[in-house]
Amino acid sequence: MTKNIILTKANKNFVLTFKWIPPADEFYLKSYPILKKRNISVKFPKGFWIQETPINFALYEFLYGKPYWETYKEIDNSDYPLYGISVQEMEDILIQLNQISNSLSLEINFDIPTIAEWEYALYGNNNYKYFYGDSLNELPLYAWLFNELPNGKPQKIKLKKPNVFGLFDMVGNIGEYCYGIDIDTNPNEISRINYNETKLIAVMGNYSLTFDEEFSIHRVAGLTNWDIEPFGFRLLIR
Repeated sequence: MTKNIILTKANKNFVLTFKWIPPADEFYLKSYPILKKRNISVKFPKGFWIQETPINFALYEFLYGKPYWETYKEIDNSDYPLYGISVQEMEDILIQLNQISNSLSLEINFDIPTIAEWEYALYGNNNYKYFYGDSLNELPLYAWLFNELPNGKPQKIKLKKPNVFGLFDMVGNIGEYCYGIDIDTNPNEISRINYNETKLIAVMGNYSLTFDEEFSIHRVAGLTNWDIEPFGFRLLIR
């Protein structure tokens, strides 16, 4: 299922597209081989809506009235995913979006996914070896590989095939910020941003990383205000 949400600001409209991720009684985390061995599972009793693609440069310009690529001069097309943003910039974008949501009485809270939500949105409960199927040879159909990029930079969104839920660019383009989860106590609970306790981590799988046979989604823990070039995010509705 698809949901389109129309935002309005300064007499301009912007459409955000979301895909429905159905409920799941049990989903086993796959990102690290060590987590797979521990058989850590999470539940999604209600399902959730997650953005079809990472947010792009056009959304930033809609929110702030200026292009983000004043810093990144090489980016000249809004079809690219917004990347290179800090954690604070990500937080401010969420604030801006929720202020618009409140002003329009949308009754929607924009957020980012947890690691578990992101992983489930990537894999689903399929029995394939990889998120798209069983053949590693098919990976280039779904994800960018570093050695195929002409300029070593993130590419336009939606040029590769979507996953089973209709999500594009989950792997192989940029890394995406996500909330951590309490793996040892309650993996269904969100670990909210806390700069002192470094609860925010980034899900990786972007163009600068290699693909291993476990299809491990690489992570960087303890991010605070770093400006790490290939990082962006996609929205989730709470």
